[in-house]
Amino acid sequence: MRQTLLAVRLLHIVFIITLFQFIFVLGFVHPPERNLPLAYPLALGTLAVVVTCACLYLRKQFLHAPATMLELQPEDQALLKRWRVGNVLSFCFAENVILYGVLLKFLGESWNVVALFFAAGLVLLLLWTPRAIKPSA
Repeated sequence: MRQTLLAVRLLHIVFIITLFQFIFVLGFVHPPERNLPLAYPLALGTLAVVVTCACLYLRKQFLHAPATMLELQPEDQALLKRWRVGNVLSFCFAENVILYGVLLKFLGESWNVVALFFAAGLVLLLLWTPRAIKPSA
């Protein structure tokens, strides 16, 4: 269990680091700003909300249920695998929100709007930090 937790936490840190790498790349490339139709950020914002809701559902299936069972059986490899998959899916969905911001920036949106997507993705990554499962006695 401990090894799996350390591996998932390391992966979590990597996902957080990629956020700052995206910012660096966007600063280096410096795509020109354009007047985009309001539909673009609204559509991607709606998609980000839908993706987050889908992730909340998947977290129940792949993370919360196995975590509850892992309290009773801490070394069950199948449960550990499902728990790890739930965490990785969570990180990917949070990164997806960040990527919508990257897409908007490459399309020409201002940093004011793009920063909202980056902040939302970072908040999701921080909220979904992997936690140790305490085995019940």
